[in-house]
Amino acid sequence: MLRPLLAVTSLLLPATALADEPEAEEETISYRHQTLTADALGIALLVGGGFAEGDNGRDTGASDTLFAAGALTTFLATPVIHWSRGHHGRAVGSLLMRWGAASVGGVLAMSMNSDCHKPDDEGFENFLCELDYVGYGIVGGLVVASAIDAAFMTDERVEKAPTWAPTVTANQQGFRAGFALRF
Repeated sequence: MLRPLLAVTSLLLPATALADEPEAEEETISYRHQTLTADALGIALLVGGGFAEGDNGRDTGASDTLFAAGALTTFLATPVIHWSRGHHGRAVGSLLMRWGAASVGGVLAMSMNSDCHKPDDEGFENFLCELDYVGYGIVGGLVVASAIDAAFMTDERVEKAPTWAPTVTANQQGFRAGFALRF
């Protein structure tokens, strides 16, 4: 009767001893401020490109430069931040989400302006009038992608780093100074 109990106990003891070992403490940190800063800069460059356009919405050298810098920053900066932190899947997901959201925003803006044709005007400008508001849709899609990215893709779990703090204790004989470690 005692032998089966000893066999079961000997099998369970190592498992419970392993279960009682403390796991490495982890904390959640966020790099949301980095991605939001990069996205805000990129979107500001895109908006600045819109303000730098010439008469009747014609592109200028300044607007072309601002649009190019804004597009590169908005589409690539945050995925590069994810990649540099070792989150390669997040980087690819962020890039695909940005392209998709910008595309959907552009198509929505174009479809909302589909009734822009004037029956009397047969010119080329009338033919492309749906494209007048595509930029607004693209920027709107990028804002949505930035918000989703910052909300759901910027938290990471890391091991708590060792910390130390100075300590001072006063008593009747004087004081005692030292430090406390947590590792």
